[in-house]
Amino acid sequence: MPARQQKQTETHRAPGDRRPTDREEGPPSSPLPLQVVRNGLRTQIGLLNNAQDWLICLIIIGVATAGKLGGSALGARLTGMKWRESLQLGALINTRGLMELIALNIGYDMGILSQRIFTMLVIMALVTTVMTAPLVTFFGKRRTIRSSVSRAVPLDSQPR
Repeated sequence: MPARQQKQTETHRAPGDRRPTDREEGPPSSPLPLQVVRNGLRTQIGLLNNAQDWLICLIIIGVATAGKLGGSALGARLTGMKWRESLQLGALINTRGLMELIALNIGYDMGILSQRIFTMLVIMALVTTVMTAPLVTFFGKRRTIRSSVSRAVPLDSQPR
């Protein structure tokens, strides 16, 4: 591109404007995508090939959820929060996310976790992370009790 055309296409910026330019865009500076790919390549769901393995995986998910969601919700309730907000906080704290996956990789690299247990724990981390938004929404809804009476009539207005 000739210098004259290039100069016309450049945008004028105010001092301190930190919006990215075409020259600043490039590959992500965070190793996050590589970490996700590494976990995906290491996770062998085919190792969970019978009902007993899947039952153990469900138990791991249940115990992890009860411990983290239940424990933090109970702690929040003991500090004076209402049950609804306590359970929402517990659901948010229950999220495992990237830190769990990094810890699992370290355990696997050190030989502490077998391939099967590593896979079960990765599934647990993914399930508990994915269930966060639906649980927060569920715990946040106010529930109303529907009456079988279609219209309430004050006691003093009934005919005698």
